[in-house]
Amino acid sequence: MSLHAVVDSNNGRLRRRIFAGQANNDVSLDAAEQTLRTIAALLVTLDEARRTAQGVGTVSAAVQQALEAIFADLNTTVRFATGFAAETETQIERIRAVTSGMVDTAAMADSAAQRAQQASAATQQQITSLGELTAASEHLSAVAARLTETARRLHVNGAAAGAQVVVRGTAVAESSDRSK
Repeated sequence: MSLHAVVDSNNGRLRRRIFAGQANNDVSLDAAEQTLRTIAALLVTLDEARRTAQGVGTVSAAVQQALEAIFADLNTTVRFATGFAAETETQIERIRAVTSGMVDTAAMADSAAQRAQQASAATQQQITSLGELTAASEHLSAVAARLTETARRLHVNGAAAGAQVVVRGTAVAESSDRSK
């Protein structure tokens, strides 16, 4: 397999991984894609340089040694670029994992905020109900006090069985003798 085919294969695989579900990290992915384009362009240039060097043909022993050194350097550079591309791919996977964690954390924070709002609303409703209960209790206490006072006046005035009693000045009630 030629160097160019290996580069194209690795580059295509890396691009598929980078863009698979990666909508939240456009800036990081743009930087990674730019790096991949630069690496691909470097590999293409290196491949062209290798083909050009191979095309020169057989020359003197000194030139042959220089070409072998160039080929060795080119092979080292290609290995480095391939390793760098793999490391870039690893970093992209890490960025994806961090992004996923951040999305999960944001969802949990949103859920907690909603629960806090619900608790606050329930507390406010309880406070309102407690105020209403207090007002009703005070009203009942006042009514009980008036009823007690009215009963005391009836008993003190010695209302007899069958006597007419005026309650609040408007209604007339007849008391009954319960001993009969």
